[in-house]
Amino acid sequence: MDKLARFFALVKNEYIKINKKISTKIMLILLVLSMFAIPAVAMVEQHFMDNYEHEYEYDVINDYKSQISIIEETQPEDAENQLLQYNLLIDYELDYNDWRYDMIMESDLASMNSTELGQFKNIISANDWKTYLQKRLAEGNLTAGKKWAYSYRLENNISFDEQYEKQNNIIYSVMNAKDQIEMMSNSLTASKSELSEAEEFVLLGTYQLEHNILENTAEQTSLDTGEISFWSVFLANKMIVLVVGFIIIVLAGGIVASEFSQGTIKFLLVNPVKRGKILMAKYFSCISYGYILIAAVFLLSIPITGLFMGFDGINTPYLYVENGTVHEMSSWIYAVKVYLLSSVIVVVMATLAFAISSL
Repeated sequence: MDKLARFFALVKNEYIKINKKISTKIMLILLVLSMFAIPAVAMVEQHFMDNYEHEYEYDVINDYKSQISIIEETQPEDAENQLLQYNLLIDYELDYNDWRYDMIMESDLASMNSTELGQFKNIISANDWKTYLQKRLAEGNLTAGKKWAYSYRLENNISFDEQYEKQNNIIYSVMNAKDQIEMMSNSLTASKSELSEAEEFVLLGTYQLEHNILENTAEQTSLDTGEISFWSVFLANKMIVLVVGFIIIVLAGGIVASEFSQGTIKFLLVNPVKRGKILMAKYFSCISYGYILIAAVFLLSIPITGLFMGFDGINTPYLYVENGTVHEMSSWIYAVKVYLLSSVIVVVMATLAFAISSL
């Protein structure tokens, strides 16, 4: 017990030395400032994305008009049908994300008589998605994904409106995955990994819909996923651990050598403690100091990320598939694992720097 107390007394002494250094204070200030970088960049990127989407809405009609000009010039075989389609899209000012866009582009308008075309337009103007889906299911000739999606919408009364945006995103994902599975099942070149990935999409999506879990942190693990949210930014902030690594490498690289250069090593050697324990205390101080900084980065990243991105979805779970079953994990537990995994390189580099310094 007495030996352990002496060991931690040496560690405490090292902490005091580390914190007294001006270089340490400067590096800690830079560390805190770097924690604001990723959330700030993500917020700016989100702002540009929102502006782009806003401007893009006004370009859709011009795009339709451009398509009409091309059709009139080239005169393809189904020119009449395509012209009717694009003119309808312009008349009702429908963009690509509207369910009625697919309805129009999938229909042979040129073959309809005036009565059928009038009924078709009534569905569009009334936004009567139920009638359209019922009609398509009755007609048949649907892919596996669309058949499931149309049936699911009707059974659960989920329209294409913005209030069901999150449900719609999941339904589209499952629908596309089911279509991929159908295509790959009939293909001799499809790989097992691609098929397995599509099956996992189906499992995850149906689980989310059944349990009303409309978001999944697994889809927000980094900014590369395209979705900017609290979790994508918070998990991207794990890169700050590399800054912590740089700090610890600098400290580990000089923690022994500085004792000799400053002449303070003689005060340590006169203590009734073996040199091995002194070196162990210094090494432990570097590594533990690094983990304290990583813990500080983790905790401070929560309010900093929330300041820039808001706290929406902070209770979103992490869903994953294992052995054909969907499992649910707290996103905070997953985040701790991510940060600890990022710390491995810090320990390795700090150990090398300490070994070189000792030599």
